[in-house]
Amino acid sequence: MRQFFCLKQLPIILLFVFGCSSLVIAQETADYFKQNCMSCHTIGGGRLTGPDLKDVQERKDRAWLVKFMMDPKGMIDAGDPYALQLQKDARGAIMATIVGMNKARAEALLDLIIAESKLEKSQFAGMQLSDRPFNQNDIETGHQIFLGTIALKNGGPACISCHSVNGVGGLGGGLLAPDLTTVFERYEGRKTLAT
Repeated sequence: MRQFFCLKQLPIILLFVFGCSSLVIAQETADYFKQNCMSCHTIGGGRLTGPDLKDVQERKDRAWLVKFMMDPKGMIDAGDPYALQLQKDARGAIMATIVGMNKARAEALLDLIIAESKLEKSQFAGMQLSDRPFNQNDIETGHQIFLGTIALKNGGPACISCHSVNGVGGLGGGLLAPDLTTVFERYEGRKTLAT
């Protein structure tokens, strides 16, 4: 009977299997971060709704961070001082408890955040936005995009189909999504709105 592999090859095979599985887990964790965390957080790109997570492990210990990721509202309700400060800094917003979050997922996310924090530029730094003031051309282009006069790049419906804004005439827009009349002021500028 022929052997399919010799015992000398076993360490190489095991290294390959475990190496591949850790790459899959790392990619799954990165995808999870993109889908569930990037709308409120960057890693090295500055505050959005939630804090920039770069070097977050230097602000609180690992056990606290994992516990908070698993149940942010519970920690706020329990009166944890740091959790309450995070809520205050987020203008009262409470981090949502994310579907599928458990201790293993929180640990993997924290490992990802720590690894990305060590890089010169994280893949999760977010968009780099200009801070130059809007000019009249910018305002007119935004107005046309909102109304659908300028089509969205990927062919989506015009903003007005779901959102309303004062002063657009006609029926004023859709009712499926929030009114955007004072959104720039409410969200304190373009960086928060860009996510």
